[in-house]
Amino acid sequence: KSPEAVEPLIAKLNDLAPEVVIAAATALGQIQAQKAVQPLTSKLYHFDKEIRQAAAKALGEIIPDRALFYAHLANLNDPDQAVRQASAKALGQIAPSKASLYFNIARLFDSDRAVRQAAAETLGQIKSLEAVQPLIAKLSDPDQPVRQAIVKALGKIKPENAAMLKDFEQDFKGRHILDLLNDKKIEAKLSTRSLHRIECSIRRLVWYPLKVEIPVATFFLPQDSSFCSMVSTKATSIVLDKDGWLDVPIAVVCVNIPRYMPWRMETFKILPSSSYSNVDDLVKLLQSLKADYSFPVQQAAVWIITHDARYKTLGALVETTYYRSGTSSSSESRREICEHEAAQAMQICDMAGIDITGQAIWEDRETILQGLQDGELKTWLKSKK
Repeated sequence: KSPEAVEPLIAKLNDLAPEVVIAAATALGQIQAQKAVQPLTSKLYHFDKEIRQAAAKALGEIIPDRALFYAHLANLNDPDQAVRQASAKALGQIAPSKASLYFNIARLFDSDRAVRQAAAETLGQIKSLEAVQPLIAKLSDPDQPVRQAIVKALGKIKPENAAMLKDFEQDFKGRHILDLLNDKKIEAKLSTRSLHRIECSIRRLVWYPLKVEIPVATFFLPQDSSFCSMVSTKATSIVLDKDGWLDVPIAVVCVNIPRYMPWRMETFKILPSSSYSNVDDLVKLLQSLKADYSFPVQQAAVWIITHDARYKTLGALVETTYYRSGTSSSSESRREICEHEAAQAMQICDMAGIDITGQAIWEDRETILQGLQDGELKTWLKSKK
């Protein structure tokens, strides 16, 4: 029952792993941590039934004479309508003056959109603080009219919520990661030691759900200017509807040829696509990329646009194999963008509506053709005028 254990356990209630949340709730109940009553109460409306039950059991151990009350609260968003109705009725008998409150909290989780909307509107009129947590739990409702009713209800219950939720609908539908960072609604840590992927650790700083959009051609600038910048090759959407950090990989390629590639962990900041002068061609190119194109092909296509790269310059992308024998070591490097990859990259640019004959690599057409095996790609490059 160490007091020092309470705060770390409360923090674990926001863990992304259900088993961690359940274990933390169980431990808080066992040590009867009065400080945990509010955070545990917020879990009574969690979408995971086992987490709801663990929170209710813990609350019952902390406040034994309200054990039945908390057990019924945890059932107000049960998938089974009969269970919801029975618990709402039981709560109304425990606290007759609040019968309408519990009845409408249960209706928030009904399958009928009109019923959920009416319940939110009624809860806004009742103005009970007990309705705040279930209303927050339903902010991610799939129907916009319901979400709007919930936002209005929260504003009526606590006027300060109205200001906090003024951008909710836009945030919920999705906003650019840079805008959300600037508004301090999210926090993100961006790092990589890879050429083709940035690891994005991200969390929300608001208590409502939101969607983060990372569009194609989002630029990532390294903290160390000697390393190359990165650009995203496909759009990524991240839904943040839980507390805690979420790790999301972002597909990228390098923008700069002359700079070092990230061989060690490097951190990045985000720049809008408009920060690049030739962004229109780059966006067209990246939007035309298919998932089955290899990384060397994608990288070559981007360098052809960003640096007007020739075939020799594309040799900057190498794969190095290291050998060790006893106390001595050696390495062997080979270029990853060979004739086939270069020709594919040229074809991608052409399909994106970019005049490949006007790019510097067109001067290396004969060299690239000599290294190609007979097939559709070679036929295309031969016939291209």
